Amino acid sequence: MGAVFSKQSKFDIAIEHHKKALEIQKKRYLSGSFSITYTLNRIGHVRYEEKNYELAINYYSRALAMQDNLYPLHHIDIGDTLESIGSSYCAQKKYDEALEMYRRALAIKRMYLSADHLKLTYSFNKL
Repeated sequence: MGAVFSKQSKFDIAIEHHKKALEIQKKRYLSGSFSITYTLNRIGHVRYEEKNYELAINYYSRALAMQDNLYPLHHIDIGDTLESIGSSYCAQKKYDEALEMYRRALAIKRMYLSADHLKLTYSFNKL
């Protein structure tokens, strides 16, 4: 439901629903889970859409820290999270930080995706 409210630009309601989901997930998965990383990223996306880039980075970074513990090294979801952090830095005109995140994301995505994959073109465009 949070994603639907976010698409409608009802950000406060979207955050409320995502946080409810996060509470449930934290009770069920005490040591972290893929579901929690997904929800943290969703909250980060809502904060990004609100133009609250610092808070978006906070949520993306929390997701990234959990992904580093849950996923194998260089998992493609880590690349997606790095790219989201990069976009938040870019929106703040922190271009050096953004470039570093984009490069790390691209390096991971190149391991998994074919050279003509659409996701790679998006990553190259961000550079």
